[in-house]
Amino acid sequence: AVIGLAVGYGRSVFERFVGSLRSTGYAGSIILGIAPDASDGIRSYLSENNVTTKEVRVVKKDGCTYYNTMTVDGIPSTRQVCSEEYPDYKIQWGRFPLSRDWLNECKDCTDGVM
Repeated sequence: AVIGLAVGYGRSVFERFVGSLRSTGYAGSIILGIAPDASDGIRSYLSENNVTTKEVRVVKKDGCTYYNTMTVDGIPSTRQVCSEEYPDYKIQWGRFPLSRDWLNECKDCTDGVM
């Protein structure tokens, strides 16, 4: 399975990413986290290419547990966002538990993961 977080990208990015996977002959599972407001064109393209989509709601400020504190890596958390599902993790780290959840939900994902 190939799993990724792809919130906020235009259709051309999905076409390059998914298109390059499918053009190599990869027929396995692709699971992508996308924005709830992703366009119908993006959703259609992903569906046509057998991509499983998961909506990821990105939140700021009061939605994130550690908003307005200094993070361990020295980045002021006022510039951080998190997912609604994992408010204790900035989105850069929160993608890992999201991916774990999606992988656990995938009945066809029984081999390697990228």
